[in-house]
Amino acid sequence: MHDGIDDWRDQYSVGIETLDNQHKAVLRILNEIHAASLRGKAREVAGPLLSQLVCLAASISQRRSGSWSQPDSPAGRASRRAPEADRQVEGIVSRHEKGDAAVYAQLLHFCANWLNKHEQTEDQEYARWVGACGVK
Repeated sequence: MHDGIDDWRDQYSVGIETLDNQHKAVLRILNEIHAASLRGKAREVAGPLLSQLVCLAASISQRRSGSWSQPDSPAGRASRRAPEADRQVEGIVSRHEKGDAAVYAQLLHFCANWLNKHEQTEDQEYARWVGACGVK
């Protein structure tokens, strides 16, 4: 047993390697911040993890606004909600930089929500749409 919340499972896969790798990274961040919180070390590890989360969010925003996203695609519809997620990440980073220890619970919630809502619904729908268009 480890201190993480969850392990990657095949059922989480959307069948698109780029997306699966992003989801694995979010899950790793979630597990690392959770384990650090249990050891009372969240503040010490959060900075690098938040930097990784900011990079992931930027990568996802770029994908959604780029050639993968058409207005009528699931990613196109989801891209209209992306600014809220970007603001949430910025808010978490800001609170961390100000030394707000309560932000780590918000970070855990954000990552869990990202995996449960975004990955399990939006990206699953997007993968089905891409598959229906004949893209593998």
